Amino acid sequence: MKSIKTLLVFIAVVVLSCHNQAIAEDVTADNVTAGDEKNDGSYFAYKGWQYYQIGNYKQAVDLFKYAQTFKKSVLEATLGLARCYVKLGKAELALSNYDILLDKRYKLQDVVSDIVWVMIAQKDFVKAELYLNMLEGKDRQKVQEIIDKEFFPEQVKEAVKAGNVTELLNLTQTHRHYLMKCELPGTFFDAGEFLSKSSKKTESLEIFQRLLKSCPKEWGIRKGVFYSLKPLMSLTDELATIEAEEKRDRLPEDYAKTLVEIKLTLLHDELNDDKENTESIAKKILSINPDDVAAISALAWHAYHTEKYDKAYEGFSKLHAIEPNDTDYVSGLIYTLVKLKWTDEALALIEKYEAAADFKDIKAGIYKENASQAFDAQNYKEAEQYTLKSIEISGGDDNDTTLLAWSIYKQGRVSDALPVFLSVFETKKDPATAQVILSAYNDSGDIKKAESFANTLLTLNDEKLKKLTGDYFFDKGETMRAAYSYCGADSCYYNYEKPVLSLSSSIRVKSGDSGLSRLWEYSIPVSYSFTIAPDKKITASFTDQHLFSGTAPPLPFTGTYRNVLNPVSLITSAYVYTPEVKLEKEGELHYAIKLGTTPFNGPIDPTITLDAGIGTAHWNINLHRMPIAESILSYIGLKDPYGTDKWGRVVKTGAEGELVITPFKPFWISIKGGFDSYNGIGVIENSAYHANVSLGATFMTDATSFSTGIALTDSHFNSNSGFYTHGYGGYYSPNIYYSVGPFAHFQVNQCRDYFIDAQFSAGYFNSQSDDAPMFPYPEDFHVGGNTYEGSTVKGIGYYINVHGLKLITKYLAAGGTFEMNKSPDYTEWIAGLNLRLYFSPRSKLIEK
Repeated sequence: MKSIKTLLVFIAVVVLSCHNQAIAEDVTADNVTAGDEKNDGSYFAYKGWQYYQIGNYKQAVDLFKYAQTFKKSVLEATLGLARCYVKLGKAELALSNYDILLDKRYKLQDVVSDIVWVMIAQKDFVKAELYLNMLEGKDRQKVQEIIDKEFFPEQVKEAVKAGNVTELLNLTQTHRHYLMKCELPGTFFDAGEFLSKSSKKTESLEIFQRLLKSCPKEWGIRKGVFYSLKPLMSLTDELATIEAEEKRDRLPEDYAKTLVEIKLTLLHDELNDDKENTESIAKKILSINPDDVAAISALAWHAYHTEKYDKAYEGFSKLHAIEPNDTDYVSGLIYTLVKLKWTDEALALIEKYEAAADFKDIKAGIYKENASQAFDAQNYKEAEQYTLKSIEISGGDDNDTTLLAWSIYKQGRVSDALPVFLSVFETKKDPATAQVILSAYNDSGDIKKAESFANTLLTLNDEKLKKLTGDYFFDKGETMRAAYSYCGADSCYYNYEKPVLSLSSSIRVKSGDSGLSRLWEYSIPVSYSFTIAPDKKITASFTDQHLFSGTAPPLPFTGTYRNVLNPVSLITSAYVYTPEVKLEKEGELHYAIKLGTTPFNGPIDPTITLDAGIGTAHWNINLHRMPIAESILSYIGLKDPYGTDKWGRVVKTGAEGELVITPFKPFWISIKGGFDSYNGIGVIENSAYHANVSLGATFMTDATSFSTGIALTDSHFNSNSGFYTHGYGGYYSPNIYYSVGPFAHFQVNQCRDYFIDAQFSAGYFNSQSDDAPMFPYPEDFHVGGNTYEGSTVKGIGYYINVHGLKLITKYLAAGGTFEMNKSPDYTEWIAGLNLRLYFSPRSKLIEK
């Protein structure tokens, strides 16, 4: 069979050679010359076409050139010459000859058709379409289809090169019929790739899906499509598409292998031990390749991060068995052993591989982990030891130093922890560290260093640290300093340092004898507060008061009482006013000084008053010179209705101190006591002491505080001066008074847009007063019975005080107060309304 094919080929070659030789001999044997007028050149043109048909284009060119010398055959020869040049690949020469024929309109349809094919061969489709317009009929339609098919790939390349997405979409839509027939699949694949990268995901996916549907046997194209589907489809959908492909019959072996590789590539690209689907993806990979190291590793790390340490140990052990010298897998195994608390095994593994790799950090990490676990378990001593080992190995970092500081601090070794915290703060100026340093200074009692550190924080000009400093001062009760430290609107003390105008209106009613011991007092105090330094405030106030004691009897038993018929009227009503100025200083040792006078516009000229206090959170001392406001007599004095004397206006001058002991929270003990000297105009001198012991407990919540307990009070006056005849002051002054009973104090905590404070106490009292002469001075004229009889009063007394305030706007707050006191000698109540005008906006109330 093979020999017959060889013989046939040989015969064909011999016949063709003989034919060419015959033509050549025929031409040379011809005796017709070019100069013979009877010869028109057609013979040479004829012979040229014969050579053209057998593919001897060079010989044909010679004959056609010779035929061109004859006028009659010049056009025919030019056509032949042009076609020979086409075959010889000399397009420019061919086109120059075709141009001659076009000018002569010679065989126009054939010439134009030839030119079109030359243009197509040169891929000059624009010119080809220009010439195509000169063709007619079916030839034109056929050539047009060829141009379109040949031109389309070039147009796609140009659109891709120019980045013209719109043009590319138009091209693929216009030539969609090629895609449907799986013609030019490579061109459509390129278009789909470019559209995918140009965010035209939907259009790209449509092209790729049509390629898969139209080109079932184009294995190379299908591989590319499956690789390119990743950004266009979800992993689940693409895997489903590939798995459907794998089910097709008679897939080429290498193609089926490629599909598996694509699946693995897709799964590996999605493999990340931090993702929720890590486990499912890794298991899919392992179902394809059980020894896939990347999948085993991802699964092991995922188990580690999700605290499934048994699974992590299983995975890292397998990896270690597959690649025993891979330090990453050794590291994973060591970390897992630590989490399983198999630290001995972890350290043994480190020693085994220390020569091959630097496991210093891992070793330090083990001690860090042990330290962290010990700290969480409140084994602070053990946490300290492990942290020191970690620092010894790795030199330590901020986290090590911080944990060391806290471990020492939690053991109660505040002074030892403080330098470590200061070291942390040098590199890590965070509020948490700053706060514990402040607390450590306070706990150690070094308030000066705490204050100095707080001021240092302010110089760092960091808002968070300013807020911390402000809160620190606020918690200490230094609200002004807090406001100066931090001016953020999110703080309780926002704008606290700004001026405040207060206006009140209150009425006070005290029971007693009409015209004498009874008292109505209507007051309108106005005050203006402003700060003069971060820790100092001044409050200036002016109080307008109307005093009224009721209608006196015609012959009041008062003054230098004599049995006369027409006494001068007794003063039972007065309009007076009182100025005061107060300086307050905050601090660990705080003080306040208030200077004022007794009321102006009374019968007796006013005198200076003073109220000065100094103290800390646990003790305070007060020095005072204050008016006794129990009656008109004691408050502003009276004119003697039976003479010309004026007497009264009593002030008490003395000192008071308090000590608060907190044996253990929430319980406390308060011990308070004081001594006073009572003086007035024309009034006997008097003195008194008082003492109070309270035992209580304070219970705090986020919103309120509540204190309750029992109190014992005792007081003593040297003289009984509770009368209204000349020489007495008209104030309650028993010889012996004591009471005992429970108390309660409820308060809404600071930092709200309202404030409520309520106090209540009740108890059994015993009050004893001595006999007293009607006129205490010997020179006074005594009338009738010359002695006031002493008395003993027993019973239940109580005290109620409730006041509150509410922000109405950012600049205005309104509230009220109610106070009631039942004593052995009188009952008194006070009710009032309060307004505050803030010159800067407030969002919270702070009551001192």
